[in-house]
Amino acid sequence: METESKSMHQARSKQQALAGHTHTALTVPELLVTIFSWLSKADLTRVARVCRFWTPFALDKIWETIPDLQYLMKLYSIIAQKAGELQDISGGDRWDIFWAYCCRVRAVETEFGPAVNTPGVIDDLRSQVENHLCGSSLLPNLRSIVVSVRPDQPHLTEVLPIIPAGLCGMKFLHGTSSTAAQRFLNHLSTIPLSHLSDVYFLCANRDRLAPSTLATFLQANRATLVDLSLHKFPLTVSGLKQLGSFPGVTNLKVGQEGAATELHEFFGMIAFSFPNLRFINVTLDEAITEDVSVSVIESLAACRGLRTVYLRIRRWGSVTAEDVGRFGSWWPSMQIFWLFQLHPYPDQVRTPLGILQDFARVWSRTLHGLWLEFEVEAPLPSLSSVKFKFEGMSVLDVGHADIPESSVDGVVAFLRKVSPGRLKIRTLGRSSRTRWDAVMDKVNAQFVIHEDVVLP
Repeated sequence: METESKSMHQARSKQQALAGHTHTALTVPELLVTIFSWLSKADLTRVARVCRFWTPFALDKIWETIPDLQYLMKLYSIIAQKAGELQDISGGDRWDIFWAYCCRVRAVETEFGPAVNTPGVIDDLRSQVENHLCGSSLLPNLRSIVVSVRPDQPHLTEVLPIIPAGLCGMKFLHGTSSTAAQRFLNHLSTIPLSHLSDVYFLCANRDRLAPSTLATFLQANRATLVDLSLHKFPLTVSGLKQLGSFPGVTNLKVGQEGAATELHEFFGMIAFSFPNLRFINVTLDEAITEDVSVSVIESLAACRGLRTVYLRIRRWGSVTAEDVGRFGSWWPSMQIFWLFQLHPYPDQVRTPLGILQDFARVWSRTLHGLWLEFEVEAPLPSLSSVKFKFEGMSVLDVGHADIPESSVDGVVAFLRKVSPGRLKIRTLGRSSRTRWDAVMDKVNAQFVIHEDVVLP
């Protein structure tokens, strides 16, 4: 932060000198920061060469997010190398130049990049860090990082003090072995993280980390954790219990592992461990092949603040008007409600499209996204009986629902009545996609302004 303030101060001191050579607006540091935030990396590289006044602002944006930590190693080797050999840069201003770049980095966006560093570069940089930083982080302003650990070698963050106490977000790719993942989490436990709020954990290997090991790391950051995503890391009811309670988490993504008979208890454990959820995304076990009743999520009624619900499974049962009424009493401010399934099944019991009027009855003012497996050929309610309308519905996902040509006009009239605003309709059914597109075009035809229409 000190480097950033110093840069701003130096820029202001040059502002007066540049006033006679360029437009005054382009000498205001705050304005330059805003303008440069809209430029691409290629444009920023050219801007950095325009004048010395613009250079630090352009470099701040260029190095704000780096693709990989290897780029930092490459920069160090360029600055420290002389006559083909790495030099001691403790005496002179070359370390200050490198440190200025380190202070600019706010995010490391991906783990994959060119392997440009050598063990010699890392060893040399480690000695320089010990001489200059005295235990501080090499990237003091880093706020988010992606880490992928390997079993054959330690991650760069385990060798150098890269992760600062102020880190806010971490994406951890566990794609090798549980031993390597546990080694890295043990290393993280030695860093006094005080602001970690977002954790994304991706398990792409059958050798999964034990929930108890992950719980040790997560519980250490329980006070600050807000967003928790456990991708491809399904948990049983027992695994959820091992994670513990996180009252501060408002956004949760997790997978479920177990039989359909355990779903009530699974969602009950989620409600107990994450009582203040506003967003939930759960992928249920694909081994569950029977139709699952929406009554299994009844335990989530305790999470009164829920605004977004994404639930994925092989087969959902039909949703009734009574179910919708209960949903509305549990979650009065629902914005997005998805009951998603990936594949269609010929014998599946679907939900009649007419149930939209029941959703409008309970969430007319709040709901703007809905996904259900609809039955379109079931009789629709008469237009005169539709008393409730959506005020902000914008996306309707109809799943794999088929719609015959003879039903198009009736569906259009009903959708215009129950959702009078502009509506985007999406479908997974390939055979009826053209007809659903026609429905969407007709529903939204009233909002199309032709070029030859002159508005008053």
